[in-house]
Amino acid sequence: MPYNISVGLTYGKQTDDRLDTNILQNGNPVNVLNRREENIASNFDQYVQAKLGITDSVDIHAGARHTKVKLEVNDDLLTLNGNNSGSVEYQKTTPVIGAIWKVTPTLNLYTNFGKGFETPTFIEAAFDSVAMGVASRPNLSLDAAESNNFEIGLKSFIADNTQLNLTLFRITTKNEIITNQTIAGRSTFINANDTKRTGAELSIDSDFDYGVSTYFSYSLLNAKFDSDFGAIQSGNRIPGTYRSQVYGEVAWKYDALGFNVALEGRHNSKVYVNDRNVDTAPSYTIFNVRAGFEQSLANWSFREYVRVENLFDKEYIGSVRVNDGNALFFEPGADRNYLVGLSARYKF
Repeated sequence: MPYNISVGLTYGKQTDDRLDTNILQNGNPVNVLNRREENIASNFDQYVQAKLGITDSVDIHAGARHTKVKLEVNDDLLTLNGNNSGSVEYQKTTPVIGAIWKVTPTLNLYTNFGKGFETPTFIEAAFDSVAMGVASRPNLSLDAAESNNFEIGLKSFIADNTQLNLTLFRITTKNEIITNQTIAGRSTFINANDTKRTGAELSIDSDFDYGVSTYFSYSLLNAKFDSDFGAIQSGNRIPGTYRSQVYGEVAWKYDALGFNVALEGRHNSKVYVNDRNVDTAPSYTIFNVRAGFEQSLANWSFREYVRVENLFDKEYIGSVRVNDGNALFFEPGADRNYLVGLSARYKF
């Protein structure tokens, strides 16, 4: 039975000097230093993964990774809240197992199960409170989120020119890191109890005669809190997550001139803006267009391109500020905007 085994090590370290200053207080300009510190993040991972062909049409694979992440804060502003230096360390071993069944030369079925381990970032651990609009202490008490991830899907050529991908998934998470409060541009984060995500992802990619192609994708996400947590009720939707997203494009290319053009469309459903689900940003649909030329000359390749985003200049909410303490949840999307570019590449 054919097999392969891979082992590896990953090490990373990042050091940031953080300086944070209040520029407004009660609407008046100020210049108050409230954070001066060094943030150090490091990780050391070891992993093994393997694949085994148990028959000509069935492969199984499995693996495991041990992760160790350390966050360290060296406070250099002792006159504000005293010495807030400290560190926290996270460790976990996460396995994964899956299988692929090659039903026919044009149809594959697959399934995977794995455990997830998501540690806080320094953005999430920056403050333990923003209630007064002033930075306080780093929040090194956050737990890592742990999840169980399951998916089943297929990849198939449903015609000579069309490929279909379909995935169904279910994710359950404990101690998910969520936004607690946002005030004056600063956010605090907290561990929720249980959350659950179920959904599907579909894509269809087709190539036709005369340089015409189409692409369509749809995602369905049912992301909910799966237990009561403070004022959050079990069954509430996780804010900032779109229940449905649709993308489609029609493209044409003319190889003789190196020309390509495409019309894109994107739709996002309404989205809740806070954990209690008392307000939403409405759904929206926008269209974009792109076009360009490509040329090759000896070892050189050139590309000129232009994009027009939000073609019909639609007014819409492009993003939300989850759990904003001043109820300033909504951020407008950009008006019609343009991007023009030129790239050159030389191959030695």
